[in-house]
Amino acid sequence: MNLEISGNGKILQEELKLDNNCSFSSVCNFEELNRGDLIKIKLKLSGDSLESPHTIPFENYILKSDDNNSKLDITFLNMYLKSIKEVYYYSYEMIFRAESIIWGNNEKITRLEFSIPNLIIGYDDMKISDKIINYTNFELKFRNKNYKIQLEGNSDFNDSFTNISAQTNFTSKIKIESDSELNYDDCIDLANNLNNLISIAYGSVRPHLMIEGFLDDILVYKKLEQKRYSDSSEANNLINIKYSSILSDFIIKYFDSFSKLEENTKLALIKLIYDFSNMSKIINKESFTLFVYMIEDFYTHFYKQKQTFIISFKTILEKYNVEYDYKKIEYLELNMNKPYLYQDYAILYENISYFKKFIISFLNSI
Repeated sequence: MNLEISGNGKILQEELKLDNNCSFSSVCNFEELNRGDLIKIKLKLSGDSLESPHTIPFENYILKSDDNNSKLDITFLNMYLKSIKEVYYYSYEMIFRAESIIWGNNEKITRLEFSIPNLIIGYDDMKISDKIINYTNFELKFRNKNYKIQLEGNSDFNDSFTNISAQTNFTSKIKIESDSELNYDDCIDLANNLNNLISIAYGSVRPHLMIEGFLDDILVYKKLEQKRYSDSSEANNLINIKYSSILSDFIIKYFDSFSKLEENTKLALIKLIYDFSNMSKIINKESFTLFVYMIEDFYTHFYKQKQTFIISFKTILEKYNVEYDYKKIEYLELNMNKPYLYQDYAILYENISYFKKFIISFLNSI
């Protein structure tokens, strides 16, 4: 799946006092998402725009233009220069990468939609039109305002729970509405909390990649961001997210208390989920060591001191009333640098089950 944009615009760079007309073409290749190359820009600039092309800064460029398709202003932000060369008739070809693209503005919005790659979940209801659309509706209260939330499945993937490429397909949307106009910043915070809670249930970090804002069903705003995704696996799931009402019940139960956690606690928890998904996507001999280190790191965050894996994991499990077999915890640390036998993986999976129970107990405690 590619997104292509081209036209004329202005490139700006404050340090260079650059504010010049240019032509450009951009290709967003979603297969490059996790390589940091999602948003690529090729730009042509007249030769008199630059006094010394070989000593120019590499960062903090902005490109502004108009999108002929959406009829919205478009801005490429946080651009960094990859290469520059002189081309025919004394002009320069510049290759950039950008962190984000913004179309239009978010001053007045009545609905926001957040598109997420490779989020395969079960939904509570369905509607039949040209295609069968699966969806889940519920309401959340956030910062003293009520919001209507809909999770909607891309119909191309409604009946498939296969782990498809995280880089190439939007599989789910989060739609946010209310009885009045939306405050964009509040909705971003709401969506981030919702994404984080879904990621915990999924056992793999699943942030939104694209945001679309509508005013009375007219697209007035869009944002595409460069983000990284870990692979997902059904084995990572903390709950049975394939089945109706399981995920929505989970969100409704924990959203209010989770959203009120301190930000550094949320970040530590999401980092733990991210480390877990990277550790468990392919279980091999390195997984043992990675599991030990991720628990030690999480312990250090909460207790402001370093401890061995045995003490770290034992303390955490006891604090949150998770039953465990001490010998199986001890085994991981004592044998983490030795070759593993096939039967040793059963011990790792047992420790992973303790980890999942701890996450649920943690959520129940807040």
